[in-house]
Order: sequence, then C-alpha cells, then structure tokens
Amino acid sequence: MEGVTVSLSPDKPSYSGGEGVVVTASIRNDGERELRLAPLSAASMEFWWEAGGSGTPLRRKPVTSAKEPSQLPLVLAPGATIDRRFLFCDVTLIQGQCELTAIYRSSVAEKLQESAEAARFAVTSDTMFERTSDGLISRGDALDLARNECGGNPGDMKARLIRNEAGFLDWWVGGYCDDVSEEKAWLINAHTGVVRSEASTPPSAD
Repeated sequence: MEGVTVSLSPDKPSYSGGEGVVVTASIRNDGERELRLAPLSAASMEFWWEAGGSGTPLRRKPVTSAKEPSQLPLVLAPGATIDRRFLFCDVTLIQGQCELTAIYRSSVAEKLQESAEAARFAVTSDTMFERTSDGLISRGDALDLARNECGGNPGDMKARLIRNEAGFLDWWVGGYCDDVSEEKAWLINAHTGVVRSEASTPPSAD
C-alpha cells in the first residue's frame, strides 16, 4: 500500500552463538491520511531468517506469551511511526552473516501486505548459550549461571522450568553455596539467560 514503510532493526550488529536477538519492528505512515492498521504482533508479522547466504530462508517465530492482552487496531496519523520489540532465540545458532526479513499483514480497516527490508547481523564464533530444540537456554547453562551467582564452591543444585507471572518461562535453580546451611535459589529467564532475581521458595510441582 502506498505511503506505508515497514522496517526491522536489530539491537546490535553482532551476537555470540546462542545469544537472544532483539529486533525492533516499525511501521510508518508516509501518506496524507490517518490509517487504522493491525497492531504489530506475532500474528501480524511473519518473520524469515537466512544464515550464511544459504539462499534458503526459514520461518522463525518470536517469543510470545499467552497472557499478552488483546490489542486494539493502530490508529496511525500521517507521518507517525509506531514500533515494537521482538525477541528471537533461534537465529544465532550458525556462525557468520545472517539476515531477518518480515512480512506485515493487516486485515482490519486498512487491508494490506508490506515487506520489510532485511535486518542484517553477524554471529561470532563465541558461544554464549546452548539452546534446546525449542529455543530455551539449556539446563546446564542455567545451572552455570546460578553457580556464578553463588561464587566460591557451590554444592549440588537442581533446576526446574516454571512459567512466570507474565507467561514466559524461567529456570528456577536452587542449591547450597559453600558452607551456608540455608538453600538459595534464583529465577533465570529461560529465553535470555538474565538472572531475574533470587527466589525464596522452591516452585510448586506442575
């Protein structure tokens, strides 16, 4: 549709292997009238990833939560831009140059389909995380992150995947640090590997 520009921008130019990639998707109204469009979401954005100039793009889906509230259509004034960040956990598994493209579709008042120019980034030879088949950081990496929080000589630790209040997955990791008799635990974002907080009690069984 004339007057609409869709773009993608990664949050940095290069990433370590297994690192999560945050991409900002933007839509700009270049026309002279107000537009009502579908909100930027995993439903309206279709993402494709290509690594190393393979010529074979693969469909990739961002991290989402079932608890995300329903969004009303966008009302985009002439010259206005709206954007949203998306997290991908499965686009840094191959070393070299990569690109991510997207197709935006709106089926509300303004029915349109618009492609975004490719966002390019590099994946280095360093490995930050091992990823499971569903894109989560591995149990072993979660345990290592908790041991780093312990310092010294941590004892045996256990890890369990739990769903947090926002609907995303965390690793709950608990154990003993050095000679401290009280068990300590941490919540580690299973998508990014960020240690979110200390946890005071073990999670309940699923």
